[in-house]
Amino acid sequence: MIGAFGLDTFTNSLPYSLDAEGGGAFSDQGLANAPNRIAQYNTVQEGPSPTSWASPDLSPLMISDFEQSSPAAAVFNFRFTDFSCLAQDDYLWAFDRNGQLLIPNSGPVNFRDCEFYSGWAYSESVNITNCLFDRVKTDFEPYAGQFSWVYNNLIYGGSFTVNSTNNSATNAALFNNLFDLPVPADVSLPSWQPANGGYNAYYWPSYTNTYFLNAILLTNAPVFQSGPLGSFYQLTNPFTIYAGNTNANLLGFYHYTVMTNELIDGTNYVSIGYHYVATTNGVPLDSNGDGIPNYLEDANGNGVVDSGEIGWNIVGDPGLTVIITQPRNGSMLP
Repeated sequence: MIGAFGLDTFTNSLPYSLDAEGGGAFSDQGLANAPNRIAQYNTVQEGPSPTSWASPDLSPLMISDFEQSSPAAAVFNFRFTDFSCLAQDDYLWAFDRNGQLLIPNSGPVNFRDCEFYSGWAYSESVNITNCLFDRVKTDFEPYAGQFSWVYNNLIYGGSFTVNSTNNSATNAALFNNLFDLPVPADVSLPSWQPANGGYNAYYWPSYTNTYFLNAILLTNAPVFQSGPLGSFYQLTNPFTIYAGNTNANLLGFYHYTVMTNELIDGTNYVSIGYHYVATTNGVPLDSNGDGIPNYLEDANGNGVVDSGEIGWNIVGDPGLTVIITQPRNGSMLP
């Protein structure tokens, strides 16, 4: 676990604890059954007084404030990383482009298989796949030319807003998400077309319209149950199970499940909402018994053994090998 404390400041005068810019890279990857954790410092350490570890200007503390002050691209990748802070206390993370509408080489910010608890999340361009937002206040504001996608997430409580800066983003996408919110999500962007999103399931009171195509309006709140890797497994639900926009393997979910019976999505249509890696007795599936889980051996999650991958379903597969037939071993070369 990292206890993050924001002391340094940047253009917006808000302190931050993690930063990469000017062609830098920041990557963090945990495991499905052992995620890495980044938490605001005051959730993991008590101080002798209320001002302990306080920032000099008493600005809100951030777990992460990633800023792009240089045209050179910085890349951020997170997988199986959990972020948390006290309820509505401050930013879990904030990614922006230093107030500039167009920086030509802005690098991607990618979250996959991550969980966010409480606090705020702000970004001007971000790619989020299969993440849990548990009572988080979100604000995504993509710029023109910055492709953003929001696929297969669970937004539980809190609030959710996607609001294109200057109504300029036309190439963002929002698919297969499950919204369980006390108030409607704000995703009606004038510059988007309905085809930019769809197959999202919504539950909130007194709301009957959605902006994107093939909306699924739930009349009852989703029922979740605890399982080996978390608390948001779904009960069998014909409105969300295998009800997404395309086949699960095409989105990298072949080895994932949304149910405690551990049935994988496989090549079925992808289930809507947040997925967990399928397990046996709480351990990620390992079909060939080599100690490496299927989801790691099948790096792109498509269920096919591609070039360079170890056969996740082939016992004894050594992976990529090179066999030299000529000259033969022990030959005398001129």
